[in-house]
Parts: sequence; C-alpha cells; structure tokens
Amino acid sequence: MKASSTSVLHLVSWYPSKVHPSLGNFVAEHVLAIQAKVPGAVLGAFAADANSIDYQIENGVPVCRVYFIKKLPFTSYLKALRKGYEELLSRGFHFDLAHLHVAYPAGLFLLNLKLPYIITEHFSAYQKNRRKDLSLANRLVAKLIFNKAHFVTPVSDQLGLSLKDFGVKSPQITIGNVVNTNIFQYKTKVESLSFRVLHISSLQESTKNISGIVSAFADFHQKFPLSSLSIGGDGQADELLMHIKDCQIPKEAYRILPALSKEEVAQEMQESDCFLLFSHIENQPVVILESLCIGRPVIATRVGGIAQLLDKSRGLLIEANNRDQLIEALSEMYHSHQNYGHKKMASIAQNEFGYEAIAEKFSEVYSNVLRLNASGQKDLNLEP
Repeated sequence: MKASSTSVLHLVSWYPSKVHPSLGNFVAEHVLAIQAKVPGAVLGAFAADANSIDYQIENGVPVCRVYFIKKLPFTSYLKALRKGYEELLSRGFHFDLAHLHVAYPAGLFLLNLKLPYIITEHFSAYQKNRRKDLSLANRLVAKLIFNKAHFVTPVSDQLGLSLKDFGVKSPQITIGNVVNTNIFQYKTKVESLSFRVLHISSLQESTKNISGIVSAFADFHQKFPLSSLSIGGDGQADELLMHIKDCQIPKEAYRILPALSKEEVAQEMQESDCFLLFSHIENQPVVILESLCIGRPVIATRVGGIAQLLDKSRGLLIEANNRDQLIEALSEMYHSHQNYGHKKMASIAQNEFGYEAIAEKFSEVYSNVLRLNASGQKDLNLEP
C-alpha cells in the first residue's frame, strides 16, 4: 500500500495500556492497518496511580499514553489529553484530521480542537436494550460528540441503526473490524475422529454466557463422546471451572486456556473444527472474523452485528440464551463441519477483513472529509 501525505491523530477512548493491557486491542488493530496507508499517531489518557507520559513506537505506530491521577471528573482527563497532544506537537507531528476511536469520553477533547474528525464506534451500550446503562450526562455528551463529527463509521450495520435511533445525525458508513491475515491464515486441519469446539473471550458471564456454553456442551458431549471443548481467554477462570465441575464434564473432554497471544489464538483455531459464541450482547466480534479468515465455521447468536457476518456458508446462527438451539447446532456442526468450503471461506474473509481492504475504506473517508472540510461542507455521500 502506498502511504498518503495526510497525517491523522488517532484519539482513543479504549486502547491497550499498562492499566488494561487488552482493552481496545481491536482499536490497536485498526490503527495498525491504517498506518501503512495513512500515517499518524495515537493519543490516549488513562487513570493511574501516578502522572507520566509514555511515548513509544509500537509496530511502527507512534503511541503517546498519558497516565494521570484522577482528581476531578473530566478535568483531569482532558488536561492529560492536552499534555499528550502538546507532547506530540513538540515531537514535530502535524495533523490534518482526527480519527476518534469510541466516541466517549475522548471525544470531549475534540470539541475544542480545530480538526475535522470521524468516529469509529464499537460500544454496544448504544443499542436500545442497553442504553439504560448510560448516565444522562454520558448520553447528552456522547450525542454532542457524534453530531459534531464529519462522519461516523460503526463496525456493524446493526450498531449504525442503533446510533441513528440514539439520535446521531452525522452521515455513516459501516467499516468493520480488521484481522491480521499474516497470522490468521488457512491451514488444513489434521484429520481426527474427535470434534473440537473452541471458545475464546473475556469469559464475562453477563455478556458471553459462559455458563450457557458449558451447560449445553455437557449435554451435547453425552450424546457425542468424541467431542471436546477448549475454552478460555483473558478473564477469570475460577467461575468457568466451577461451571464445568457442576456440569460434570469429564476431564478428558475439556481444556481451559489461559490468556493467549494472537499467534496462539490462531493455532487454537487451526486445530479446531468450529468456533462458538453464545453471547447475550455483541457488536462485531473480532474472534468471528479471525475464525473465518482461518477457514473454520462459527456457531453464534443472532445479536448485534453477527447476523451480518454469518450465512450458511460460514456457520450457524441461533437465538441468544436458547440452550436447546445451541445443542441442536452443535449436533448439526458435528455431522457437517467437514462439508464447509474451508479454503474458500478463508480466502473470501481475508479479502474482506484484511488490513489492506479496511485501510482503503478509511483512506477514502479521510480524503472525502478533508475535501469537503476545505470547501466548507459536511454532508458526505459515500456508498458502503
């Protein structure tokens, strides 16, 4: 990809840091994909137990993290972002526009910064059934941030509709999450009599429904004893192990996985027959994209933007919290997983979710924002 002369400030509400090492890792992937096409720098502020500025070059991306002691709501945060911005300017950076990753709270900083900006939104709390989780102040400020943006790029069509219902009037185009296809590549699975199901997530019960996965798999395994479940991630495994013991799944039928590197996740997917998500809430789960790029079918719930990703050539959709449907889907996948066009599935997904495809979409949005901003317009008319 040929690099642009445009320079973008990636202002992040979520981003991996020493406070939360995995929070916003999908944002970091977006930035990394864009960097080869449109260079820029990352700015984020994180509440911590001491004030400091940490400037690093990470995988070729300049990243400025400002750690601050939280004293006053918003004020401490905005002062930290101002310090970080001045740090970047002192290092010779000049920005043509800003790309805000997750509108709230970092977007507050942009309201007084004379840069045109776009927003990529991931947050599922804007979905109608979750807005009660947002405070009134959060809702009012977020709406202001969204409606001053030149463009909004939700990661799924469903989230885009939710944002419109929330009151977002800025023009939108869906640009999904991105996958490092140098890591997540197709590999022929070694033939085996066993049927291996994989689940990797934060293990958060309220969203990922871990108890539902374990309970359904326990019943499924009784009918199909050659099956096994590999489950884990970067969450707490104690509750997971308790569910497994309560359901009396034999030790030889499950593996609990620790937090894994991307390379290790890819290997687990390559050695599995299908990936499983039984979530109550999602937007566009990166793990589904990664599984598809490796050529493994997916069983997932019809929530958020998942239905936009999966058709019969890629896996099976079920209703959220429907245990009987999950057992039925596992049974169907047990009999049919070898019939999927694994290599073709991987090739199509890599072309759809790879770095170059996603970077090209953002580059087009940037160009249109700058062109229309220069002419004093704001009404973009990009087709998905």
